[in-house]
Amino acid sequence: MPDKNLIRKYLDGLATEEETRAVMAYLAADDSDWQPLEACFAEVADPAPDVEGSVSLKEEVLSGLRQKLYPAVAGEPVRVYRWWRLAAAAAVLAAAVTTLLYYAHTRHDTEVAVVWKTLHNADVHTRLGVLPDGSQVYLSPHSTLSYPTDFVQHRALRLEGEAFFDVTRDDQHPFVVDAGPLSTQVLGTSFNIEAYGDEGTVRISLVQGRVAVRSDTMVRVLKAGEVLTYVRNAKTISMEELKMTNVHDWEDGYMLFNEVPVADALGRIAKRYGLSLDIQDPDGLRGKHVTGVFKQQPLAQTLDIVLFISRYKYRIKGNTLVVLPK
Repeated sequence: MPDKNLIRKYLDGLATEEETRAVMAYLAADDSDWQPLEACFAEVADPAPDVEGSVSLKEEVLSGLRQKLYPAVAGEPVRVYRWWRLAAAAAVLAAAVTTLLYYAHTRHDTEVAVVWKTLHNADVHTRLGVLPDGSQVYLSPHSTLSYPTDFVQHRALRLEGEAFFDVTRDDQHPFVVDAGPLSTQVLGTSFNIEAYGDEGTVRISLVQGRVAVRSDTMVRVLKAGEVLTYVRNAKTISMEELKMTNVHDWEDGYMLFNEVPVADALGRIAKRYGLSLDIQDPDGLRGKHVTGVFKQQPLAQTLDIVLFISRYKYRIKGNTLVVLPK
């Protein structure tokens, strides 16, 4: 296990190749002893106030981690994007240092020239995509995923919609997904992100491993079997238990709802079947949620199950799904 001095040596760019591997393995492990890293932060309490213009150790640590883990993305200068980066290595840290990591995770606004590739699923079925590093992505209908051409070196993605990720482990290249207001960072794990632009929440479900989720105001470390729900307008989060943990359900393209608002579930169902949605008296659905796995059964059966408890009914007029109180 590296000590505090070795971590500093690594951040200063003085570590040997073997020492670098040791530090990265330490950061990647789920069961590491975080005392050396916490010791670095502990020294921040008295950041040499007598030296004018001095930089605190904490700032050095965070800056060093940022530079080591997130070097500037280079590519053909086709278009300049404003790309938000995580500012520290908290994705692999245990929950014990979450408070410290709250201060470590600030958005780093850097303009870099990036060439992006885009995957869009216009179909009504989930599609499997294999990324250049071997990671598998199960992209839900009407969802879009973008990633840089030099993805193997810079595993950064943008998601609009929903996708299940089975990530190839790479201790030296964290896997980062930006989805709406949240960024999720992992090294190798299985997780699902629901980030539909027309929904008021973003939801991250962790099946295996450990991930760090960050917004402008918080950072949380998720363990396997946990679901984080972020409310866009209120900028609040809640934690729930993941009720469906069968990875194959996502891989097979089934619709999985884990305490999803009924109105949002209806929107996804309508998209899945190529329909527009008209909810009459939407206030009656507020506060109502649905949990379940829908294995490509007929539309009528799916709607009967989702609307049963809500005491709503439906009818289909042309290409529109109309939902109304009974």
